[in-house]
Amino acid sequence: MDHAKLLAPGRIGSTSLRNRILMCPMGDDQTTSGGYVTEQQIEYF
Repeated sequence: MDHAKLLAPGRIGSTSLRNRILMCPMGDDQTTSGGYVTEQQIEYF
């Protein structure tokens, strides 16, 4: 495989990127059903 463009700058719409390596947002699923922070979540971070 050719990965020559992986570290090259890129664009998504009007957003400029330094390279093409991205990380999607992830949840830790440790909040309450109302979205409040729990002790478990504080310890995780």
